[in-house]
Amino acid sequence: MDKSMRHNPSEIRAYRAAHPKLRERDIAAQLGICEAALVAAECGFTAVRIDSDANRFLERAVDLGEVLALTRNESAVHEKMGIYENVKAGKMAALVLGSEIDLRVFPSAWAHGFALLKADAQGTVRCSLQFFDKWGDAVHNIAELWAVRKPTADGHVTSLEALDAKGEMVIQFFGKRKEGFAERPEWRLLVEGLPRLNTIAAA
Repeated sequence: MDKSMRHNPSEIRAYRAAHPKLRERDIAAQLGICEAALVAAECGFTAVRIDSDANRFLERAVDLGEVLALTRNESAVHEKMGIYENVKAGKMAALVLGSEIDLRVFPSAWAHGFALLKADAQGTVRCSLQFFDKWGDAVHNIAELWAVRKPTADGHVTSLEALDAKGEMVIQFFGKRKEGFAERPEWRLLVEGLPRLNTIAAA
């Protein structure tokens, strides 16, 4: 993360605070730093460094329950909701062969890891995990999924929402419903039956 020397952490945080609507990648590009340096500037505030060993993470990731797994580059974003299950650790390559999340991971590419806490507009604090390579480019992100109940004239409606490290919604799921009718009980039961997030210690 050599580029991080161009700005000290307080300067990075100040620029970020002055441009709250910019995406993480855009802020990093404008500052001429890598994304990992942008996150590292938050250490001691909203971020903490965690173990970046891919195999150790994947072997414990099932404890996270239902999450949004996200991998992206300049050209594409791949998002998949599910559980990290049926993990096969490996020195050269690790596998996640779950019913929803199916990954091929190259552990040598993982160099930096962070856990981030962000508060949304309602003050709810949410956690995400981000991993970067030795150049500070993102290799894998994990966003929590939240079951949210919102009041309406027809009773509360339930949604599944996933948020990124900035606390911004990246995906939302609703059960099919017509205005004037209550939410379908099958959808509500499905959401309430999803695995709950367990707390695991950051390494």
